[in-house]
Amino acid sequence: MTPQVKPSARETRRLQTRQRLLDAAVAEFKRVGMAGADVNAIVAAAGVAHGTFFFHFPSKEHVLLELERHEEAHLAEEFARFLDSTHHLTDALTEVVHLVTGLEQQLGPLLFKELLALHFSPSRPTKDDWTDHPVIVLLVREIERARGDGAVHPEVDAFYSATFFLLGIYGVLTTTDRVEVRDAMLLKLVASAVRGLEIHWSVNERSVHGLSLGDSSLRRRVGRHHPDHCVLVLDVLQHRNVLIRNGRALGCQRDGARTQLRCCGGRPE
Repeated sequence: MTPQVKPSARETRRLQTRQRLLDAAVAEFKRVGMAGADVNAIVAAAGVAHGTFFFHFPSKEHVLLELERHEEAHLAEEFARFLDSTHHLTDALTEVVHLVTGLEQQLGPLLFKELLALHFSPSRPTKDDWTDHPVIVLLVREIERARGDGAVHPEVDAFYSATFFLLGIYGVLTTTDRVEVRDAMLLKLVASAVRGLEIHWSVNERSVHGLSLGDSSLRRRVGRHHPDHCVLVLDVLQHRNVLIRNGRALGCQRDGARTQLRCCGGRPE
């Protein structure tokens, strides 16, 4: 284990000055926005010289970048802690909504919109990849986990699904001011996202999904819903697909990756 090196007194003072500038700049941005922020007001509030601001931050946009990294790290830490607990995909998506809306309330609508604008700006001071943003990385992994568990359609692209979901949250928060309307829209966003990700079953198929073939009620229910059809059913406990006709198992196919229940249509050969 590598011992931690204690920062020098000079480095400690530098970090303290940088933090004071960041706090003063964020307060000014909340008040008048980044474009209208006065650097003189920021350095006065931080108690430093005018040139000190630009020593730490080449531009006001760099302040937003620092704020973004800090807040993303905090959100990712909270989200990772949540994911360590027992949960379903719906719970995870709801938690993302909770974390992002909490950030918007913390920063205020003006600063939150400017943070998003810089995030998606083609003139962003630094170039990075989606893997540099820990929240979407965690969300992609969560969707991949659910896909591996069979809760999400096997053809779902986890990255695009996570991206579109986050964009949906941002869109609601930046275009809708009424709290009750926003809450309703965000609830629908989660529900729509889950419907788009999950495997779709017909009413009759859903009635047998999730039961073991050892459960006699499964055979009765399949025979009742499909008396003259062969039905390929996923035995979720044995990770196999089983052909059923008139409530009787005719044979099985080992295929743990196949997760859709399909009706063969017509009588078996």
